[in-house]
Amino acid sequence: MGITAYLPNRDPEFIASWKGLQQFLDALHDLGAAQFPMILDQLPDGDEGETSTEKAAVMLRELDNFVEQQGNIQQAILVDTERGSDVSMGSNVLGGVLSMDRVSGYDLGFDEQGFFVRDRWELNRELFRAMRVEQQLIHPESLTVEYVDLDSGQTFRCNVPFGLPLPGEDGIPRMALQRFHIELRPVPLTRFAYIVNPLRAVLEASVASSDSIRWE
Repeated sequence: MGITAYLPNRDPEFIASWKGLQQFLDALHDLGAAQFPMILDQLPDGDEGETSTEKAAVMLRELDNFVEQQGNIQQAILVDTERGSDVSMGSNVLGGVLSMDRVSGYDLGFDEQGFFVRDRWELNRELFRAMRVEQQLIHPESLTVEYVDLDSGQTFRCNVPFGLPLPGEDGIPRMALQRFHIELRPVPLTRFAYIVNPLRAVLEASVASSDSIRWE
């Protein structure tokens, strides 16, 4: 499921999945929505739409502007501190939430400001946030963990672990992801090629043929 563009006498062009579109729109907002008003106005948000060739020309200029600036976009990365390996790339989809617990109503995730635990049932009240975290397994039977902010010393205890426990070398269970942190890095210049390339092709074809684009 996603967005497909249609032009007369041309095969349909798949632009992006809904998730991919949202990540692209997030990037536009990060750079400043005022620079990309036509793209933000014309790309559909779930409904069908149509874009005139005149508007397509404006979108094409805005897209070129985005390509020039995309190296300025910072992306949050969750890193396994002990192993030095990347675990997950940040996304504004669902507000950065990676795990949703139905029993407690707690949501776990991360964004540019760090790893967080939120209470969904209390209007997303923030219970814990940190850039550098240690997750200590307190009671393996009940999956009780304690999150520790390694910068401030703040702690938060709950029965919603981030990941699963594994047997330790000494036979004592520990969390597979025990120490982790959030890094901010520039996105690769090819990060948005999945949507920039097909979108550019459709916009250029619209301008060249003077045909409107139909989105579905």
